[in-house]
Amino acid sequence: MQSHKFRAEHWFIVSGEGLAELNDDIVTVLPGDSVDVSISVKHRITNRGEGDLVLIEVQTGTSFSEDDIIRYEDDYGRVAQK
Repeated sequence: MQSHKFRAEHWFIVSGEGLAELNDDIVTVLPGDSVDVSISVKHRITNRGEGDLVLIEVQTGTSFSEDDIIRYEDDYGRVAQK
């Protein structure tokens, strides 16, 4: 679970099935769906299907560096920042 101070994201679901979490909302996403992630929104996407979840992520904003990421929870052992 993370957010960004200076960038927004837009996800296009190509194949697979996932759960998109945006703040406190959880939505099932399927091929053809798209999700807007506004600046400062806590977000993550989880694969819920048997195969791969394939998506295209488009980022817009003024900063695209690792310094822009605020991590709240991380399944991969990266340091959480607040």
